[in-house]
Amino acid sequence: MKLLILILSIITISCGDSNKKAPKKITQKNTTIIQQNDSVIDWKEIKTKLHIKTPNYLIQIDNKKIQLPFNVSLKYSKKTYQGNYTFNWKLCDLIIDSYLSNYNVYGFEDNIPYKGFFGDEGKLHIVKTNDSTAVSIEKFEKLHSENYTKIYYKDNESIIYRTNTNQIAVLYFKYNKKEKAYFIYYKENNSHGYKYNPSKEELIDIAIVQLRMAKNFNKKKTETDLLNWEKYKNSLHSIDRKVFINIFKSILSSTDTIHKDTAFTPYIEGNYSLISLFNIGEEGKAIWTAINDTPKNTKINSKEPFNSSLLRQMSSVITLSNENLFEVELEDFKIEFKDESTIILKRDYETESIYKVFKKIVINKKEFLIFSPGIVTNITNSREMAYFYMSLFKNYDDL
Repeated sequence: MKLLILILSIITISCGDSNKKAPKKITQKNTTIIQQNDSVIDWKEIKTKLHIKTPNYLIQIDNKKIQLPFNVSLKYSKKTYQGNYTFNWKLCDLIIDSYLSNYNVYGFEDNIPYKGFFGDEGKLHIVKTNDSTAVSIEKFEKLHSENYTKIYYKDNESIIYRTNTNQIAVLYFKYNKKEKAYFIYYKENNSHGYKYNPSKEELIDIAIVQLRMAKNFNKKKTETDLLNWEKYKNSLHSIDRKVFINIFKSILSSTDTIHKDTAFTPYIEGNYSLISLFNIGEEGKAIWTAINDTPKNTKINSKEPFNSSLLRQMSSVITLSNENLFEVELEDFKIEFKDESTIILKRDYETESIYKVFKKIVINKKEFLIFSPGIVTNITNSREMAYFYMSLFKNYDDL
């Protein structure tokens, strides 16, 4: 088997000596950072975004659980690469070395492919050490001044800055006294991979959302109103929202060409399909009625209405298998939620649950059934993500 070697080289930094050039002067006035030859960034606005309560869910890493935003999932860990992972970074007085036994790493991805692919959303590095003072903002500013040209935001455990290679970087660190380990999140954001050139403000907005995620890793999970669209909308960065704005632009411009009981999928960059819909005809009514007649928390047990050409179209969108997903597997789903126009299906596996969301909507005086996920690689694997799609379908004109 061909080995997959991931080599990450993020600013290998020496802690330097006292003769190192001092960092550029940064002054704070009225909650605003001001720096010569650059725009003014309002700290107050950044802090407001960092304190937004987002719908989160818990995942297991090693012997503990951490929180992730509803639209982010775990991509890999050090174990995934079975030793074929290399990472070296000297951060202030902390040596981070993937070959040492005190190190582990977890990578994340956004389930909204805003770059046209499911890209890297940063990494959480866990480094065991007895030195709880190894990393600080003061040390970073003093010892790593050659690696940044501007600081957009900082507090006592995090910083958003522009690197000397013109990337917008996020650094978060927190020492866990109980585990005697540093939790370090790092991500660099740039315009590579986009079909258009994102603005600096858009990259900073992404960085703020990533920092908010990192700050919530180890916080106690609180219950969130999963029907609150404002919380979902405010959780997304501007480019995530653009993905759905473009999807619904395509839908709204195509409704007159979608025939009865014919599935339509607006593909986004990268040929992904997050959402599909069909113009409800007789087959569509039969499918909806069969699912809707099932009581909540009860498994679906009727196959008869699902032997239709429409379901075969839907299966080709939802699964990469040649089998009819609904004929073969629908009885394994149960009703998670339903009202007069919405159904959320849930299927439980040993280690996770997956969801499918359906909603009746009226566009241009025509009734459609819109549903997600669109493809198997964009599987909806959190309850919070399923309720996001339900809220999105109700509020697509409010992005």
